[in-house]
Amino acid sequence: MKTAKALNPSEKLVYNVEELAQVLGVGLPAARNMIHIEGFPALKVGGRYLIPKQALQRWLDNQANNRDD
Repeated sequence: MKTAKALNPSEKLVYNVEELAQVLGVGLPAARNMIHIEGFPALKVGGRYLIPKQALQRWLDNQANNRDD
């Protein structure tokens, strides 16, 4: 049986919560809190959360733009 090659987080289409913490440079508890923010682009798949990379980038851009107002 073949095993999947582990991808660098920058090569992935979705992040799990641990990878989210890593790419944002925050702690795991902060990342876990973020996935429950209204409007945050987290998808619950089974018992885990996945965050689409492009949706995360759009969300971050929107948050930064809203702070500029």
